[in-house]
Amino acid sequence: MLDISTNPSRTARAYVTARNLFDRLYLVAKLKAFIANLLGQSRELQMLDEINSDGVKSRYILERQAVPMERIIGSEGRSEEYDKEFLPRHRRDRERWVSVAAGMIRNPTQFSPIRVVRVGDDYYIQDGHHRVSVARALNYLFIDADVTVWDFEHEA
Repeated sequence: MLDISTNPSRTARAYVTARNLFDRLYLVAKLKAFIANLLGQSRELQMLDEINSDGVKSRYILERQAVPMERIIGSEGRSEEYDKEFLPRHRRDRERWVSVAAGMIRNPTQFSPIRVVRVGDDYYIQDGHHRVSVARALNYLFIDADVTVWDFEHEA
C-alpha cells in the first residue's frame, strides 16, 4: 500500500500549493493593510497583554479540545507577524509558513495542538501562530488546542 504522506509527488504538490497560497495571502494582507491605512482603520492583532490581568481570580488548564477558529482573535506576542485575520505580514516567514502548510495539506490530522489562553469566549495564541494562519487559509472551522482559562472577578 502506498503511503501518501511520504509520496514524493504528493509532497512536491503540497509544497507548491502551500507556496502559492502564502504568496496570495501575503498580497491580500498588503492590500488590506493599504486600504485600512487609507480609511484610518487598524489591522493589528489583539494582544493578550492589553487585558488587565489584575482581575484574574483563577487560571486553570482544560483538557485538549477543538477550538473554533472564529474565536481565536489575538496573541500573547508576535503581533508584528500577522494581522487580525492571521494573514502573514512579512515575507521573511515564508519558508516556515510554507513548511507548516505543506505538512497540513499532506496530512491534516498529524500536527501538534496549539496552545491558547481563553478569556471569556475569546482565545489568544501562546504557541501555534503559523498553524492558525495556515488553518484559516485552509478553511478549518476548528483546531485542536491545549487551553488555559483565565477567570475574572465579576463586579456586582
